[in-house]
Amino acid sequence: MPESVLNVLDGAGVIGGTKILLQSRDTNLLLDFGTNFSHCNRYFEEYLRPRASRGLLDVAELGLLPPAPRLYRQDLSLPGTNPWAKGVPPFLERLQVDAVVLTHAHLDHCGYLSYIQSQTPIVCSLTTAFLMKGIQDTSKGDLEKEICYVIPREVKNGVLHSGHWKTVASKQRVFLTLDELKLSADAYGFWANPIGSRPMVHTPIQGIKSVKNVKILSYEVDHSIPGATAFALETEAGWIAYTGDIRLHGNRGARTQAFAEAVSKLKPKVLLCEGTRVTRLDDAVITEADVKDRVAEVIKNTSGLVIADFGSRNIERLLTFREVASDSKRQLVLMTRDVHLLRAYHLTTGQCLEPSQDPLLRLYQEQKSTESTAEKTLYETYKNILIDPTEISKKQAQFILCFSFWDLNELIEVRPVPRSIYIYSSSEAYDEEQKADMGRLRNWLEHFGIKPFGVPDPKTGKALPEEVGFHSSGHASADDLLQVINFVNPEVLIPIHTENPQFFVERCGKERKVILPTTLQPIPF
Repeated sequence: MPESVLNVLDGAGVIGGTKILLQSRDTNLLLDFGTNFSHCNRYFEEYLRPRASRGLLDVAELGLLPPAPRLYRQDLSLPGTNPWAKGVPPFLERLQVDAVVLTHAHLDHCGYLSYIQSQTPIVCSLTTAFLMKGIQDTSKGDLEKEICYVIPREVKNGVLHSGHWKTVASKQRVFLTLDELKLSADAYGFWANPIGSRPMVHTPIQGIKSVKNVKILSYEVDHSIPGATAFALETEAGWIAYTGDIRLHGNRGARTQAFAEAVSKLKPKVLLCEGTRVTRLDDAVITEADVKDRVAEVIKNTSGLVIADFGSRNIERLLTFREVASDSKRQLVLMTRDVHLLRAYHLTTGQCLEPSQDPLLRLYQEQKSTESTAEKTLYETYKNILIDPTEISKKQAQFILCFSFWDLNELIEVRPVPRSIYIYSSSEAYDEEQKADMGRLRNWLEHFGIKPFGVPDPKTGKALPEEVGFHSSGHASADDLLQVINFVNPEVLIPIHTENPQFFVERCGKERKVILPTTLQPIPF
């Protein structure tokens, strides 16, 4: 058997769904374990989801999980069913892993942790761990959302049920970090306590330097979510580096450059490198500073309500709009999910104010007949900054309202005045369903007479030429990736998280060996 082996279990030739197995020194590590949205969307959509009552059956049948039975939660195996009826490769039949090494909290990298055994440790940054809890805390109860803590299932009448919330506690996963552990009492309380009604058995985060026989080094990098981390792992064959998702053009781009410089000194054998944007060679590089300037420009010319639509986990963009709110003498109105994530970011980095202490922030109280326990808790916690749509409606020029597509029906309560604007500050529409959503979004805006900025065209999925500049990509451009690769200077380059792996052969193949991964095909070193 070779000294070290890499195997892309999922995600070869696509963006997302990254699941990479590293085997070295009698140690088995998974590098990320995300949702493969391109594969998943072939079968499922918003209202057609894998059946939680059948556990592993649906996702295994459709090939959404690597066929490695021992990786997954035993409480999701339903007696009398065989999720792996299509067969299990011999090398995966008895596979157990020592840890999942997780780069960041985007679902295409962490989403299918929900199926992984709860006792399997997760190695990540402290910020990533806290954001994962914040994401799950404010999500609707769903098997696919159990990325930080799991709700044990039991069999009743031939199907799986989650135990009653009064009698069955959720169980927090085991998190390990290479960060220095200095948690305040508030941070410990955030981590240890549930936000909903169900009690939680919590597990303290532990600091480490290695997993079993593999030493691990971590490097904070720039991406569109805080806590994003690249890793270097010392194997029998030499150092293997993994970028995760990176960029150089964000506010923390210097950290990505620092990662490349530090890893180059290790003289790595292998670099696993993302390539999300290499198919878009003509893409202009828009920085976060460019976004701030563009947003400020259009806001200064409106006397109505400003509605901002950006990714729910893009805290950097949230803070950009906070800066613009300050400059334009407005307040930033957030949803519960935003406030909770911002608190997690505050508790682990200290790089923003605690939301209840920030004079520029308000928390929007949705108009609904039934509030979840999490919503009730957050409304009570942040009652000093709570605001309802009636107050916003009366003073619209004083607010920037952070809504997503899924919050549009709240506009009926707010009643936007003439000269109100909607700023779409997120990625373009990539598939037909997203393009259809953009058509619906434009219908809402037209109904209320709201002027759109940056909203993708329903036919092309791209913003109109005169409306670009409201979003900065979370991924490095092709030229920036080549800069990182050349600086790291690995012997072997393996492109992942890309729809165009051939780009790396053409642009990097003369200087070093480039291996294009194939799903479930071992790469020995």
